[in-house]
Amino acid sequence: MVRNFVLLLLISILFISCLDVESEITIGDNGTGQWMLKYRIPQEVLYITPGNELSGFNYFPSNEKGVIERINSIPGLVLIDISSRETVDFVEINTLISFTSTDLIESFFNNYIEEAILNIDSGNRGEFVITIKTPFRRKLDSDTLSIISALYSKSVMNITVDLPGIVTESSAGLLAENPNRANFEFRFLDLLLSEEPLQWRVNYE
Repeated sequence: MVRNFVLLLLISILFISCLDVESEITIGDNGTGQWMLKYRIPQEVLYITPGNELSGFNYFPSNEKGVIERINSIPGLVLIDISSRETVDFVEINTLISFTSTDLIESFFNNYIEEAILNIDSGNRGEFVITIKTPFRRKLDSDTLSIISALYSKSVMNITVDLPGIVTESSAGLLAENPNRANFEFRFLDLLLSEEPLQWRVNYE
């Protein structure tokens, strides 16, 4: 009874929170480029220590030190700039990173969870494909699923890609006014509760 009350209280708190992510990837002709990553973590989340059933929960570092340590552990990623701000509601992290290959963006996330959640394929000239899987692949109990659903109920991720050519087609999302740019936005909850990965394919010439 007490446990259920605590769970309901936690859910009611988390329902007003969100983890919003903005990511802009700029790719040059030689495959190198820059990556802007900006995200907010609700203050409530910082007090949650996930157990084994929530493995994969904290794949966004919650402070500048965590971001820097992660970047430094991946050869080919170089930190250009980082800043953060904290309010009573959230902690916001804003980074600008250079990369020698888009594979290294995958490593930023995939090296720190049990199962890879991100794949970026930009090896073929004229095509950019990003695939994102939920970090919670195994079956979760109803209480855990309720917490996750409440936590990410309002969360949105926005991905923009600037490519070395004119974008001709986007399988999802929108084409931008900039002819080299395409944009993809989705709700985290749709991803977390989906059995199939989300895939976004952009063609350019």
